[in-house]
Amino acid sequence: MECKTRGGGSHKKFVLLLLGIAVGLLFLSIVLISVTREPNDLDKVPLYEEVYGTSKPLRSAINGIDKVIFSALYSSGISQKDVHFISVEPRQEKGEIWELTKVLVKCDGVEKVQRVKREIVKGIKSRLGSWVHIKQVQANPMVVVISIKGRITHELTFALEPDTTTRPKSKPKVALIIDDMGYAHRLAHRFMALGNNITLSILPGAPFTRTIALEARERGCEVMLHLPLEPKGYPGVNPGPGCLFTNMGREEMARTLDSDLSQVPGADGINNHMGSLFTEDEEAMRALLCELKSRDLFFIDSRTTPMSKGYDMARAMGIQAAKRNVFIDNNLDKLSIETQLSKLLSMASRTGWAIGIGHPHEQTVEALEEFLHEKSCLFELVPVSRILKEMTGAECEETVRTGG
Repeated sequence: MECKTRGGGSHKKFVLLLLGIAVGLLFLSIVLISVTREPNDLDKVPLYEEVYGTSKPLRSAINGIDKVIFSALYSSGISQKDVHFISVEPRQEKGEIWELTKVLVKCDGVEKVQRVKREIVKGIKSRLGSWVHIKQVQANPMVVVISIKGRITHELTFALEPDTTTRPKSKPKVALIIDDMGYAHRLAHRFMALGNNITLSILPGAPFTRTIALEARERGCEVMLHLPLEPKGYPGVNPGPGCLFTNMGREEMARTLDSDLSQVPGADGINNHMGSLFTEDEEAMRALLCELKSRDLFFIDSRTTPMSKGYDMARAMGIQAAKRNVFIDNNLDKLSIETQLSKLLSMASRTGWAIGIGHPHEQTVEALEEFLHEKSCLFELVPVSRILKEMTGAECEETVRTGG
């Protein structure tokens, strides 16, 4: 009996030892996972860009109209080279904010124009119902406007005569800014792999802010500070750390800006993260732009509100500035991103350059990989600072031409 007792005790100790080792390995695994996981894998994910306050039903309807128009045009035999996106303009009415898309379509006959119009009407009625209204407002050239509950979202001009717009002699230039960098480290590498002409705009105060900035500069990518500015609805809408507020004094604003810039070494300029309230405030924008001018930084207006004063004020103050033409990934389904990229390329083909803004989503990087692979022969991908130089050069040429 005594021998059996000692043997039983040894077995028990051995089992406890194994359990201890197992618990230790489990704890070590949890520690390693917590260290190596990216913040985007965690529960606390920062808000992405503050986009126009378009209600979900209106945004969904606009997206549906885009798809119907594309389908109707191309099924009617209209070549993509004959579809020109003129502009995407912000509109605001009764608390609803949206974008009006203007499109020029070149057709080789009246019959084709009528066929396209019929296809669009049919597609919209079947897809969206009677709450979308289509109206012809001009005969020659035919101009059709599409509205949703009285809000005009699309304007289509059908031209039978050749388009006489002067085209740029060289390839159109497209700048792609990827906002909200600083959290998804591995995803940042995929964007950098698209080429060193991608521009990364990096948030302050994120876990990988400095790391991504340094890696991007090492790869030759242009780096910007994605500067948080006060949005409407704060604090319910939180722009994150390093934000500038409209009630800040000039000294506090300068200190906060310096702190943000110190985290993004090599930043050549800034664009606003959120900022629907700040960019509408003339006094606050003047204070910020004075700080940017003293540091020789350019400004890209993300246009998170149609009432933004940023771009016009920056230009008036002699600061290199531009504004975003297209958000490429407000809707994350593949066709929507492809449509936005087509708009961007069409605008660039017409004016010589265009600026698109995207965000760190898997769907976005996959769409860009495909877009650059298939369409890179049609345009030149450039850092956004190159667009600013092109704009300055064009203005100088215009001044010389007009004798201004």
